[in-house]
Amino acid sequence: MEISLHQPKSALIIETYGPSGFKVSGEEHTGAIMLKAEVCAPWPDCALWPDCAALDDAALLAARDFMADCEVVLVGTGARARFMPPSQRTMLKDAGMKVEVMDTGAACRTYNVLLGDGRKVGALLLPDA
Repeated sequence: MEISLHQPKSALIIETYGPSGFKVSGEEHTGAIMLKAEVCAPWPDCALWPDCAALDDAALLAARDFMADCEVVLVGTGARARFMPPSQRTMLKDAGMKVEVMDTGAACRTYNVLLGDGRKVGALLLPDA
């Protein structure tokens, strides 16, 4: 699905998302990604989702470190919203981040809007499969 929104040129925005990955500021990314205004990187070990209960804590810790300067972290769980265990949400909340879990489409749109509002937002995104 294509997303159209005006954003600052220096910020990384999500242009499209789908079952295989994402297009972020003109660059294609296959698989799960970690994204914030200035950096997009693969999110390792996320093949363990979709039920989130199997999400490796080490992968979440790496994501937490990547998102350290973000005030809001959006977690896109694929084509539908899925549960994230409280202990894993707490890992991010204890680092001072607000955590919102939603389907990937909603996470992509919300990320672009918050970024456009000047918020320090990050996104942990699974493909929309």
